[in-house]
Amino acid sequence: MPRKEASQPNEPFSFSEHEQLFDHISDTRLQALLANPHTEVLSAEISSNSYGEFLFLKTRLHPDHTLEHTLFGYGFHEHRDRWLIDEWFFYSAPPLSKKSETPLNTDEVFELLAQRKAEVSANAHSHRQTRRGQLFDMIADLTDDDGALSDFDDFEQLLDDLDDF
Repeated sequence: MPRKEASQPNEPFSFSEHEQLFDHISDTRLQALLANPHTEVLSAEISSNSYGEFLFLKTRLHPDHTLEHTLFGYGFHEHRDRWLIDEWFFYSAPPLSKKSETPLNTDEVFELLAQRKAEVSANAHSHRQTRRGQLFDMIADLTDDDGALSDFDDFEQLLDDLDDF
């Protein structure tokens, strides 16, 4: 059964139970969130974290400003050994930004998204995820990426044996 994605016109960050459980949303859902006039994008930049290089978007809900959401996607998740093209991971935090911070122009954000997606899609097309990446994907979805990294340290020899198949 297809999962329902939450989307109410004035509450763009009403994440569904599935979205909250796995801390990610579809690319289609991201596009809808950003198109909502209540969503402000405070920054959009290519950067790295411990999982790889991604496009990071820092957003907040206007005029509420009680929570900021950072989303990352359109990049290569090294441990999952796959390109993030159709999904975005996110985390939420109390705002660190000033309420008066000027949001980015929505059209420019969509242009940046299109450019970055085109760049990574070319690489993603020919990439095949390894068994190691598939296993990490599964463990990370059952726990989280940090928990999966810890488990991988414990099972390094098993993973090396899987790569030999």
